Amino acid sequence: EEAFVVYEKPSGLLVHPQDRHTKYSLIDELKFRYGSEANIVHRIDKETSGLMLCARNKASEKELKKMFEDKCIEKEYLALVHGEVKESFHVQEPLKIFKDKTSSIIRSVVKVDQEGKDSQTYFEPRHYFKEKDMTLLACYPKTGRQHQIRVHLFHVKHSIVGDPIYGTDAATTKKYLDRELSEEERYEKLQASRLLLHANALS
Repeated sequence: EEAFVVYEKPSGLLVHPQDRHTKYSLIDELKFRYGSEANIVHRIDKETSGLMLCARNKASEKELKKMFEDKCIEKEYLALVHGEVKESFHVQEPLKIFKDKTSSIIRSVVKVDQEGKDSQTYFEPRHYFKEKDMTLLACYPKTGRQHQIRVHLFHVKHSIVGDPIYGTDAATTKKYLDRELSEEERYEKLQASRLLLHANALS
């Protein structure tokens, strides 16, 4: 019996249902195809596209989750960021999740905070697009915190193109989180219709 399956998740598809209004998520697809024992072993954000490694039975789920915990699995992401990046660099900044209790929609924002959990990401520039003033980066997260790559890049003033939370004004972020940001307005404000972050390789 095969132990795992790899999906290439499109941007905009949730990995798990957010609430009862979620019509379809990757876990639905996985269980429909491979049965109730199949499960997801790691996560990527809804707007991030790319590779998702999924277990096809309970034994492989346990094994794969342990491999992620023991940092046996290397992940490479590609991100298009604002500004020119000439040299490789390393960000080691602790991250903490802050819950927003003011909204009817439960949501959380991640920030660099000295009381947060240790988080490390390595970045390598691949190509600079002079006419757009944007750089394609390869990103190697050494820890697996929520929104880690996005927050680390925002912290060093090279936010990811199309990021509606880290790297735009508060009004745009609020509109996005309240699901009131139109596609046209989003493109105009953020220069992309989605977050330009892609899970490119797993090894």
